[in-house]
Formats: sequence, structure tokens, C-alpha cells
Amino acid sequence: MGLTKRVEEHSMTIEEHTKRIEKFDVTLSAIGSRWGILAESAFRQALRGMFEDRFGVKVSEWITEDKDGYVFGHPSIVQMDVVVKNGEHWLIEIKSSASRGDVSTLHRMGMLYEKEKGVKPAKLILVSPFVEDKAKAIASSLNIDVYTSII
Repeated sequence: MGLTKRVEEHSMTIEEHTKRIEKFDVTLSAIGSRWGILAESAFRQALRGMFEDRFGVKVSEWITEDKDGYVFGHPSIVQMDVVVKNGEHWLIEIKSSASRGDVSTLHRMGMLYEKEKGVKPAKLILVSPFVEDKAKAIASSLNIDVYTSII
């Protein structure tokens, strides 16, 4: 078999592997996204189960239409978990990983909540197993509490 033929075969094999890797990446992203949705729902249910009956805490999901695009820069649906006790509103964002942009987005969500509900959130809370160091610094400067497994 000639060298040209072998190079062509290797090129075809590499192209086939590239397609498989891309398909795997899309599949893995879909699984991760679904996992995040399920984890957030499980977290909300855990909060309800642990705190509503025992401590009189109200746990809910706040969903609003941000028609002006304040949070994301374009009109979109905004969703937050909200815990209310004695008139204090805590907004909680659960992420599989968090960047500087996620922290800034949470801050804008808090401002939108205040504008729409007329209540300044007592706390903004970010829960994520992976939070970038720069994101932690920004969260600290914006008075956002961060709960993470990686310190």
C-alpha cells in the first residue's frame, strides 16, 4: 500500500473520530444541562422539605419576563429560587459551574427582583461546585454569598 493511500485512510479515520467526538460533546452537554435542571429542582424540594414546615420559611420559584433585557441584554425569561422568612428575601442561584459573568448576572437578577417586587433582597446566594477565583472576588465585592465545594 502506498504512502498516499495510507495518508488518505488516516485522514478519513481522523475525520470520523472528530465527528464522533463532536457528537459525544453535544450529548454530554445535553446530559449536563438536564442534570443541572434536576439538581436545581431537587435542591428546591429539599429546602421546602427541611425549612417550610419546621421553620416557617417560604421557598418558591420566581419566574418573570424581562421585557427590557436588563439581565441578559435581550428580552428573556428570568428564573430564581427565593426563600422568604420574616420579610427577608434571599435569592438563590444554583449553577453547575460559575464564572464572573454568572456573578454579574445574579447581581442584575437581584436588581430586577427589587424593581419588580418592590423588595430589596436581603441576600444573593450562589451555589456551585465550581466557581472561578475571579468570580469569587467579584461576588465578594457585590456582597453575594458563595457556597462551593472547591475552596
